[in-house]
Amino acid sequence: MKMKIGITGATGLLGQLVVEKLKKKNTGANLVALVRNPAKAEGLGIEVRKFDYEQPEALPEALEGIDSLIFIKMLRKPIHL
Repeated sequence: MKMKIGITGATGLLGQLVVEKLKKKNTGANLVALVRNPAKAEGLGIEVRKFDYEQPEALPEALEGIDSLIFIKMLRKPIHL
């Protein structure tokens, strides 16, 4: 059975770059876009699942069968150091 890699934030700039790089590497793994808005991910060419941090009750189902997770999250507010 092939490994399933879940990628959060797959529709964002960094997420799209990660998806394309993994597709080009041809690792043999099944890639899964974990996104808030599945319609935005239709053009990625990989499996898409709804994944919203603000709906924690739905997260276990979205992560079912995921072997490895690439966690990409945008900060909503800038951090001032």
